[in-house]
Amino acid sequence: MKINEQTIEILSNISKLKLSDDERKDMLADLKSIIDAFATIQEINVKNLESAILPIHFKNCVRADEAKVFEEDATSTAKYIVDNFIIGPRTLE
Repeated sequence: MKINEQTIEILSNISKLKLSDDERKDMLADLKSIIDAFATIQEINVKNLESAILPIHFKNCVRADEAKVFEEDATSTAKYIVDNFIIGPRTLE
């Protein structure tokens, strides 16, 4: 991809930036440098490499769920209980 002053003009118009001449020269140099860096990365041969979507293998270190019944503790501090369900305050009207 070629980056030139016309490209900078188009980009500045699209992004609604008003650039001075010095800023345009700086942006031109910066964008050329970025494009060159990506071109270098593109040259790397990766055909024989395995995919590394998740290169670090994690094991599940979360404890297993254990069902426990806490009827007495939960309902002992509740203001309103109907059929063993705790009724909370209304949040939407």
